[in-house]
Amino acid sequence: MSDDTFPVDLGGVHWDLPHLPFRLVKRIQPAVAAVSRQFPTALDAQRALVNLDEAALDAIAGVVFSAIGYVDATRSKDDFYELPFASGDLMAALPSVLSACGMTIVARDEADAQKK
Repeated sequence: MSDDTFPVDLGGVHWDLPHLPFRLVKRIQPAVAAVSRQFPTALDAQRALVNLDEAALDAIAGVVFSAIGYVDATRSKDDFYELPFASGDLMAALPSVLSACGMTIVARDEADAQKK
C-alpha cells in the first residue's frame, strides 16, 4: 500500500482518507454494492440521484461516515448529519471512499478501451 490519501470535502470540512483497514472495507464494500446495483453506469447514478429513497441515502451517508470516522473519531454521526451538504456531495465523496478501500472505479469507456 502507498501513503496516498484520498480527499473528501463535505459541509465545508476537509478530510484526507488513508488506505482504510480491512475491518472497515468489509463493512463499506457490501453497502456500496447494495446501493450501486440500482445504477449500472455513472450516468445512471447522476440521473437517478433525485430518486434515491431515505434508506439509500442513509446507506451512502453511513459509508462516508464510516470512512471519515477513521480519521475523525471525535465527530459523532449526529454531528456528521448536521453538516450542510447535499446528496450529490455524498455521491461525489464515494470515489475517494472507494479508493481508500482499495477499490477503483473505471468508467465503462475506459474499461472498454483497456480491453482493446
